Amino acid sequence: MPLYDLMYMIHPAATRQEVVNIVKRTGEYVSRSGGVVTAVTSYGTRDLAYKFKLKGESSYSSRAHVMQLSFLVGPKTLDELRHQVQVDENVMRHLFYKTESKPSLRKLKKEERWTPVTPVFPRPFAASALPTFPTEAPGFPILSEQ
Repeated sequence: MPLYDLMYMIHPAATRQEVVNIVKRTGEYVSRSGGVVTAVTSYGTRDLAYKFKLKGESSYSSRAHVMQLSFLVGPKTLDELRHQVQVDENVMRHLFYKTESKPSLRKLKKEERWTPVTPVFPRPFAASALPTFPTEAPGFPILSEQ
């Protein structure tokens, strides 16, 4: 199965929950059809280089939620997935592209797995360990009472 990336530009008026639901539906469809979602990346709400005319509206928008979904899936599933994305009214623009590199899906060894690390805080200074500053420099009185 080849690796594909899907870039979404989602309507800026869509709530965070709606954006999550769009990505979730796509990911669930990929997994139901035997594919594997390898990465989901959110680029947040971005200002666009130019304005897009929104579907079914007379207004234009120069902002969008930008999302990227990477997945392994067969070509037949890709056609149905493309149809689902086109039908969604919150998706302003989308782009599917095939990438050449395949992700590493091997099982990690025990040494490579992430383990939580206890943070190490510096010990408090003892009073004798604090640096001392001179009150006078030779020839230059710093603090003088006159």
